[in-house]
Amino acid sequence: IIGVQTSGILATLSAVAIAVSVALKDSLSNVAGGILMLIIPRFQTGDYIEAGGNQGTVVGVDLLHTKLLTSDNKQVIIPNGTLMSGSIINYTREEKRRVDIPFDVPSSADVETVKQIILSTISSNAKVVTDPESPIVRIQKCKGATVEIISQSWCKTEDYQTVYYDLIEQVRKTL
Repeated sequence: IIGVQTSGILATLSAVAIAVSVALKDSLSNVAGGILMLIIPRFQTGDYIEAGGNQGTVVGVDLLHTKLLTSDNKQVIIPNGTLMSGSIINYTREEKRRVDIPFDVPSSADVETVKQIILSTISSNAKVVTDPESPIVRIQKCKGATVEIISQSWCKTEDYQTVYYDLIEQVRKTL
């Protein structure tokens, strides 16, 4: 109506809109991830998780990021978009957790006796539970001069680290 060509203006506005949307793509993905995490929570503050190649205790979740505190006291910030598109292992969601510990023994050893020693040592640990199943000890691999024996036992999730390291030390002493 006023004699100005609008095609140039529209082309410029379109180019600016595309540039802005490309620049905001990751941020919008993180915001969408944060909203989805509020609607469908996959973990909560205080849970110990593994996500995006990192492990730690969840100390905070906001619209854009989730903050983890690692066991060596490092803070890791993971974008929510990454969390929603990747897999998450939640170590604290369940009440009990299985402790798998391999032991290498010389193939010349009496393997059946070693298995019985490991089983009795595990069974005598007060923090090992027999539900959902009793501890087991089996040969996992034969590796030339050694035999790998795997022990599997259950404990309360909050006792996992203690049971894991205690069993290694107790079995070593007993053997």
